[in-house]
Amino acid sequence: QVALPPGQRSRLVALVDESSTLGAADYPRMLSELGKYGASFVLVTQSLAKLDAIDEALRPTLFSNIDGLMVFQVSAQDARYLAPELGNDLDVPDLTALDDFECYARWWADGRRIPTFSLRLDRPPPADYERLKAVVEASAERYGRPRDEVTKEIEAVLAHRGEPVRARAETPANSSTGAQGTEEALVKQEPVQTANPKQKPPRNQHRGQRVKK
Repeated sequence: QVALPPGQRSRLVALVDESSTLGAADYPRMLSELGKYGASFVLVTQSLAKLDAIDEALRPTLFSNIDGLMVFQVSAQDARYLAPELGNDLDVPDLTALDDFECYARWWADGRRIPTFSLRLDRPPPADYERLKAVVEASAERYGRPRDEVTKEIEAVLAHRGEPVRARAETPANSSTGAQGTEEALVKQEPVQTANPKQKPPRNQHRGQRVKK
């Protein structure tokens, strides 16, 4: 897209969960270079220490290039670093005492930084197990193969490598990979309880502006 004017370039948003597990990704270069050509990245990590494990220079480089920051409940160690990044007179306890689905956010809009505010995300809706079952069945029909067929292929590869082949247990007739076992595991799960009869009052009301979505 280099030859296209900025207004005509296609936008691409990459959501990278557990971003710290992709140690080979050159995030600093991706953020600084690809952003000029219409690419945006949403990087998710559970702790800042995981970023440091990849490269000690990664954390400061990321924070100097990001346009938005959302912080859910974190450890005190991470909170000491993140509180100044968020600003708005936030302290360590404000970040360590966040409830589930609650976070502080620092965003930019039209080249200007919006004051840090807090928000609470909606809880995920209850799982639709009928839909899950239909997805599993469709996936098994399209991609599934008889278990014995797959096992024989694996044994042939191991034999070609000269590796020992383990004795395998008998499998039910018409058993396919990715089908029955997965379906039963999904169907037998208990629905997620979203109601909380003893809802406690929200914390951190003295900080920032609360926006409920």
